[in-house]
Amino acid sequence: MEFHLKKRPDKCLVCSLTYGLPQVFSKHPVINVKGIVEQIGQILINKKECKECTGWELGRTQEISDDLHTIPLVLFLNK
Repeated sequence: MEFHLKKRPDKCLVCSLTYGLPQVFSKHPVINVKGIVEQIGQILINKKECKECTGWELGRTQEISDDLHTIPLVLFLNK
């Protein structure tokens, strides 16, 4: 999974800003990545896709284009 950072009309995606976002995303209470991961893990456990979600990490910002940057979200699951 990944977060998509999209360019807004008449604005630019500034690399110096987007490269610090994984650390911000991981701690931001409104974005709540930990809560998102817990909900996804519970859904997967309920569907018997896995036994437990053991952790997660946000990867480095990737430049797809001038209009799109992504931040990978990796979940660690036990089958």
